[in-house]
Amino acid sequence: MTSTYDSIGGMGMMDKCYFTGKSDLLNWLNSYFNLNVSRIEDCASGAIYCQIADAVYYYQVPMKNVNWGVKHDFQYLHNYKLLQQVFGKVNQPKYIDINKLIKGKYQDNLEFLQWMKGLFDESGAIDRDYDAIGRRSLGKGPFPQYSGQVIPIASIQNTSADSSLNTAINNSNLAPNSKNSNTKNMLPSKNTEIEKLKKSLRKEIEEKEIVDKERMFYFNKLRAIEILYEELNEKKIPFMSLKDISEILYDSNDIDLESFSRKIIDSATINSNGLTSTTSGVEEQ
Repeated sequence: MTSTYDSIGGMGMMDKCYFTGKSDLLNWLNSYFNLNVSRIEDCASGAIYCQIADAVYYYQVPMKNVNWGVKHDFQYLHNYKLLQQVFGKVNQPKYIDINKLIKGKYQDNLEFLQWMKGLFDESGAIDRDYDAIGRRSLGKGPFPQYSGQVIPIASIQNTSADSSLNTAINNSNLAPNSKNSNTKNMLPSKNTEIEKLKKSLRKEIEEKEIVDKERMFYFNKLRAIEILYEELNEKKIPFMSLKDISEILYDSNDIDLESFSRKIIDSATINSNGLTSTTSGVEEQ
């Protein structure tokens, strides 16, 4: 099955889009999307890429699921999953090297943003009436500074819902006298039903929080092992202690990935220097 978007996105490395400079890219993001981006690295979370795709493929991205408030690389994966799903939906074969992009390195994100700019230009999105602020505001916060202007839609919706509920209750209390008897009989049962629903909702929220916490607990363990492997591999230290892995797996405490990553980097540096010194000593003998 063909798509109207099948012909776009096939830019090679010598395409003019890869010669677009940093300043031009930032000006484009800030002017067309009303963002406040000052660094290419701000794109690493994937939220900006999702919005660009939403403009290119015209409202095909579920922007309400885009999380602008993510702060860590493992949290960025959610946004890239959304982007991959959209690419699959429109038959866009572009490979997204997520493992590189989430690390927030300048060059990797520069090249992908250049390609996204080329995709944007080929799609003709510049001529469409795209509500960048409104679409972005559907997403999840807290919104960072680089997200620019947003509309607190969630607050408006909550206020509207509360207002509607209060209006309904007030109207029922002001029913005509001829219906007073029926209204009095119905209100207690409705109030009881509302309380049951509220109680059920609170329980669902509590259970979800427990499940999310447990999921993150085990995800952090896997990510910690991955960090350990990557650092040892990068420092050319050809071993990974089973004891190190066991300590991660059977630690009953939550893992702070930032402090863990710093610890592993420091440890790997020390081990690497130690191995280098030892090797040098053998050669000298």
